[in-house]
Amino acid sequence: MGSLPSTLANSSSLLTFDLMHNKFSGRIPRWISSFSSLRVLMLKENKLEGSIPTHLCELKNIRLLDLSQNKLSGGIPYCLNNIGFGNMDAASEIEIGSFIVSWTTRSSHYRFDSITGKVFVLKEKQNVTLCKVQEVDFTTKSRYESYKGSILNFMSGLDLSSNQLRGKIPSNLGYLSTVHALNLSNNQLEGPIPETFSSLKQIESLDLSHNKLTSHIPAQLTQLYFLSFFSVAHNNLSGMTPDMKNQFATFGSASYEGNLFLCGPPLPQNCSIGGRNRQPHHLDTDDFRDAFLWSFVGAFGVFFISVIIVIYLNPYIFNYKLLVLERVITSYLYE
Repeated sequence: MGSLPSTLANSSSLLTFDLMHNKFSGRIPRWISSFSSLRVLMLKENKLEGSIPTHLCELKNIRLLDLSQNKLSGGIPYCLNNIGFGNMDAASEIEIGSFIVSWTTRSSHYRFDSITGKVFVLKEKQNVTLCKVQEVDFTTKSRYESYKGSILNFMSGLDLSSNQLRGKIPSNLGYLSTVHALNLSNNQLEGPIPETFSSLKQIESLDLSHNKLTSHIPAQLTQLYFLSFFSVAHNNLSGMTPDMKNQFATFGSASYEGNLFLCGPPLPQNCSIGGRNRQPHHLDTDDFRDAFLWSFVGAFGVFFISVIIVIYLNPYIFNYKLLVLERVITSYLYE
């Protein structure tokens, strides 16, 4: 718990930095950007807060970046497209699937000479070298799995889910052409899905569910031929779903559920029966009800004040009102 320990700031040769499932709090420190060789940064399920710092964009060789299940707020930095996510030149490529561990230990062997009666040391020291397999846990395709060994050299992903992120999704994220998994779910992101996402040619898992996204789903996403998991559920999207072709022919209604103004297969709403003319609701049910009540109260108040002003400031209406009142009183006294 506490802030991330600054004693790690001098570990510039780190390849994997994994502090998941702890209680670290505070902001993501600046010194992490000094890890120029870093390939894996895992800070999932802590209590980190504040905005996602732009200095993380200096870690250009990151393959896996997981900041999910924290308390991060603000917008998504536009500069995240500067991170390679596997797109590195040969000079920067370092194998992260395994690493070498060597040490020196005392492993003495003895021999007893039956003739002389002496004991001889055959081997006093031994150098030991082992190859350890690196293992990393990461969520992709809505499953939490463990990746280890050589597969890590081919895996890449960005997970910012389950935070308090706001604002629009930067269109620059569409230029992460080598990323395999992108998870922005369970935030408060608004605005449209960037059409640049059609350039995520290597994407296999795209999760944008449980946000406040609006407008239509870009039809160009059907060009993502490696996509095997897709979800935009529980947003405020409207219009027609993408054509049921290529990979999108494999996605069921669960990928789109919770969007009242979406229509077309695989959803039961038929666009030909008023579906095309349905307008997106940009407000939640409670917000819409409150807005309607306040607008009604305001309109009634303006009408009431206008009537009072007309009656009391117009002398003709005022005199007529007095005449009517006099007749009513006279009639009552006569009876």
